[in-house]
Amino acid sequence: MEFLNVPYGEFIKRKGKKKIIHFGAASVWNYYMNIFSDIPTEVLDHTAFIVDNDAAKQGQTFEIAGRRFPVKSVDSLMECSDFIILVTVSLAYQKAICEQLSGLGLAAGIECYSLPLMLYSFREADNACVEEYFREHVAAANRPVIHTFWFSGEEKPELYKRCMESRRRYCPDFEIMEWNMENYDVTKNGYMKEAIAHRKWAFASDYARLDVIYRYGGIYMDMDVELLAPLTPLLSAESFFCRQEDGCLELGSGFGAKAGDPLIGEMLETYRDRKLFLKDGRMDMTAQPEWLSGVFKRHGIGIGHDSAVSGNRLILSNDYIACASKGSPVQEARLGIHWHNGAWLAEKDRRMMKEAEAAREELTEKYFKRVPERQERP
Repeated sequence: MEFLNVPYGEFIKRKGKKKIIHFGAASVWNYYMNIFSDIPTEVLDHTAFIVDNDAAKQGQTFEIAGRRFPVKSVDSLMECSDFIILVTVSLAYQKAICEQLSGLGLAAGIECYSLPLMLYSFREADNACVEEYFREHVAAANRPVIHTFWFSGEEKPELYKRCMESRRRYCPDFEIMEWNMENYDVTKNGYMKEAIAHRKWAFASDYARLDVIYRYGGIYMDMDVELLAPLTPLLSAESFFCRQEDGCLELGSGFGAKAGDPLIGEMLETYRDRKLFLKDGRMDMTAQPEWLSGVFKRHGIGIGHDSAVSGNRLILSNDYIACASKGSPVQEARLGIHWHNGAWLAEKDRRMMKEAEAAREELTEKYFKRVPERQERP
């Protein structure tokens, strides 16, 4: 068998009419479907079953997007033919899975792909439109202020102190506004109030950062964003947003807008009736990029890896404020680095995120080799 690393679109072309067998009863399909909207027709319609190493799951069924698929042991692969394997679990587990599959003695024609690896870009981002915008627009359209939040009141880690110092160094003419429990009303929204009560500071700031930008304008950045260059060029845009490595837009790396921006107002409105806890009593762990993706889509802002300009609104690729991971050349970031400490996650999930980042480079070097895209015949 062979391990292949290709973009999602190329995977769909290469699978042809073969059946897909998933490795891992993974629970992140809503996230994947938010990025690859045709998964129900292009992947699930062609899925035969799922294999998983958890004996408790074997013999059961696993639900994905309202459909139930049988879960079998990995040995079931030996009884099949004319299929491809799609590994869907976290990259943190995939080295062990690759070693396991390599030891099964599967036929040479069997192909194995990693769905998480398909989230990353296979080429350099196109930033020409943003660079041209900066050259042609010099006058400031937004306020020179950087907002951030520190609700816990605890001593800041050294990383955060370094990040705050970088803002004073590269943006000396900006106001640095640090909001906290003393100068910000955390009771103005029910979701935020619940998050504060349960010490979920990152969830509380999900609402609060939209609120301060809508009310006052300026730029927001998470506390763990370290600047490498001045932000003055961004003031020429009426609004800007940043992409993370998977192409989704996320607000923590930085976003800015003039006070009263209607798109920010629309995002705020989604929190009017949002609850921190689901009806079954579990905490809603939906991350803000996924929560707000529908709003962005309604305004024609899709998932992708390139920069874009729409009027006076900028969409910055991950090249500008790079999300730090082992596979990312953050030293080449144009404006800054988002160190992504995963504060919204439980400790177990935060550790998993770091392990997945560390595993990515080894997986692509040892197992999942990038292959040229197939060219369409004329």
